[in-house]
Amino acid sequence: MNIPGSNVDIKQTLSLLHQLTKAIYTAASCGEAFSSVLAIICRNLNWSFAEAWLPDANTERLYRFAHYPEPEDDLDLLAFIEAGQKRTFARGEGLPGQVWAGQQPLEKIDISEISAAEFPRLSEAYAVKFRTALGVPILDDENVTAVLLFFGQQSTGQENLLRPLLTAVANQLGTLLKQKQAEEALQYQSRLLSQVSDAILSTTLDLTITSWNAGAENLYGWSADEAIGRNATELLQTDFGTTSRAASLAQLKSTGEWHGEVRQQTKDGRLVEVMASSSTIKNDAGEVVGLVAINRDISDKKQAERELIRRNR
Repeated sequence: MNIPGSNVDIKQTLSLLHQLTKAIYTAASCGEAFSSVLAIICRNLNWSFAEAWLPDANTERLYRFAHYPEPEDDLDLLAFIEAGQKRTFARGEGLPGQVWAGQQPLEKIDISEISAAEFPRLSEAYAVKFRTALGVPILDDENVTAVLLFFGQQSTGQENLLRPLLTAVANQLGTLLKQKQAEEALQYQSRLLSQVSDAILSTTLDLTITSWNAGAENLYGWSADEAIGRNATELLQTDFGTTSRAASLAQLKSTGEWHGEVRQQTKDGRLVEVMASSSTIKNDAGEVVGLVAINRDISDKKQAERELIRRNR
């Protein structure tokens, strides 16, 4: 059974989609996921080489994120890969930029018919005997999340298959890869928080603790399991000194931040002096939905200041 208007076999499409989905879900990182996607497509559809180009939100340019295969002892392929590593592309620029701007697959390209201005790696492509190329966007809704380029040393006989085949799976691929990128970003943030020595905790607006990093465990003595769900002020017995809790919260909610010295109690009953830096958390609509605090133990510093004052009396 074929998809109407194309020569895409339903069985082949589903088989390829199954392989791609499994590869993305089981990959340890986005880089591994993209490498697996490229490898599966090249092996199944007889392409010699493939690249994934990702848009950088800060520079508004595409950069190459992954490729397949590795060059091993092929020095010409190594030169082609290194030439791509040094390049980035704006919308409409080069083969990747054209796919990005048009949000549509590029028809099969005969490399001998394009210029070096359009394809800056033309000489390197000739050296590795690439003769044909194809570009396909991976979309999430209406946004291009990646551009895949495929190169062949000869016609694979399946150029007309790859475009509709990837079009059939592009939405699923875009969603899966976006999820993988989000998972990786969360894991990275989690690793960062776990390595920060300061205590970092987030709360709801009523000060119910929703996150508690390793620094907070070390400073206060409660584990994350023990702290999450508790009221922060009640758990830590926070003493705001010359200012009041209500005034501090009012400033935080009105300006979005509050900084000051407080005294807090640890799990074993010790009092610690803390420099607290708090700010509000907003949702996509700009509404304040929570608070985050970064607390640093300044007990030793305050003790040293008091000792210096005592000596100078």
